[in-house]
Amino acid sequence: MASSSRLVTGPVGEQQTVTRSTPMATAVRWSLAVIAFAWYTAFSLRAEARHLGGFDLAVFDQAVANLAHFRAPVSAIKGMDLLGDHFHPVIAVAAPFYWIYPHPSTLLTVQAAALAVSVLIVTKAVQQLFGARLGVAVGFAYAISWGLQSALYFGFHEVSLGVPIIAAAVAYCLRRKWGIAAAFAALLLLVKEDLAFTAAAFGIYLCLQKKYRLGVVLVVGSMCWFFAVIEVFIPRLNPYGRYLYWPGSAPLPSTPGQPSFGLDASTLWSWQKLLTLVLVLAPMLFLALRSWLAIVLIPTLGWRFLSANSHYWGTKYHYSEILMPVTFLAGVAGAACIAWPPRLRRNMLRGISVAAVVVGLAIAAGFPFARAIAPGYWTSCARCVAADAALAQIPSGVTVTSDDALLPAVVDRDTAHVLAPGLLDGRGRPLRTDYVLIDVEHATQFSQPGWLAELQAGVLSTDYAPVFSRDGYVVYRKR
Repeated sequence: MASSSRLVTGPVGEQQTVTRSTPMATAVRWSLAVIAFAWYTAFSLRAEARHLGGFDLAVFDQAVANLAHFRAPVSAIKGMDLLGDHFHPVIAVAAPFYWIYPHPSTLLTVQAAALAVSVLIVTKAVQQLFGARLGVAVGFAYAISWGLQSALYFGFHEVSLGVPIIAAAVAYCLRRKWGIAAAFAALLLLVKEDLAFTAAAFGIYLCLQKKYRLGVVLVVGSMCWFFAVIEVFIPRLNPYGRYLYWPGSAPLPSTPGQPSFGLDASTLWSWQKLLTLVLVLAPMLFLALRSWLAIVLIPTLGWRFLSANSHYWGTKYHYSEILMPVTFLAGVAGAACIAWPPRLRRNMLRGISVAAVVVGLAIAAGFPFARAIAPGYWTSCARCVAADAALAQIPSGVTVTSDDALLPAVVDRDTAHVLAPGLLDGRGRPLRTDYVLIDVEHATQFSQPGWLAELQAGVLSTDYAPVFSRDGYVVYRKR
């Protein structure tokens, strides 16, 4: 894997060796990306088949299905145009694939492809910086990183489509192609409104690199965009006429995923937050702290840790996937800052290569991919069979209110709503759908105690008749 290289030194002390890729290095990184895509797709499709969760997957399926028919991205589950909930026009890239196969698994495949592209970008960037061997080692560690695992296990989320964008932005920063890096950072504005702060962080980084004009434009433009989105665009599309993710703005306290901002003595400090911070930095041996690119981590970690909602603090769900390309590439940039003696450089490269793989495997052992290694993940389970039997009781073309984990199984063939206390729709209006599907063992998803028993003793006993019950799954049909 011989290569030619040149040393690039940044004005704030960052330096990197830009290496021209050989055909072998190119083939290796493409192979790694293709394998990652195949694994991500198989893993996430199997998670869907096992009904391991899918509220957001079902919500986005409804929105993208509408976009595919050139309609507004309305979700019946949310009860609104999704662009009035969060501003994420990027989901439109999935719409053409719905012309081929309109199903939630299409979204999972698109997500797997986006994350696999980020593997390609990260691997190439490290190969150019430190050579082919370290590139493959870091690329592999990134491909199995816990943030990507948690996102794939969670289902689908629009932030996944921003992962290759932020990876490209950081990669072009490392190559000192500032204009292209700024363009990719600006594309984050189309992924989700809160990523405007991440785009602004890129602008601050550009200022630190003495690219003041480009940096200031990115910072000011990102902040103007953020306030335009939350004060103009979203209120015009939101049925409540406001942005719902400010403190105290949630219309329904029982709505899943609504934030609770603010800190007190009980939430200011948490071992959960510390563990997340350590796991974000550990995959590249905390070397990201030696690079100014670590600034890009601050906005996402900041809003999560400043929230009083403990769901944002930990390593579960999709919240950390956008951090993974930054921590890996900033870690490599941090290693490049160290003035290694020439005779130690080769040993340093080998050491980082081995350490990245070992640490990556050690961390991965505690996350969802470890479950997929066990044969039971790929075989049927008793509750999976019961869930499928319950779903078989519900015909196509009807309206159904379902437990959120089972929504993806009905959303492509029925008009679906999520089961919530009081049997209400996404806007708090009473629902009387043709069928109601309950998972009794999942009744703890809402903080309101006794809501399911109250629902069963009330409207379900008067307006519905049970037609199926097995292993905690109950299907009710409207009388």
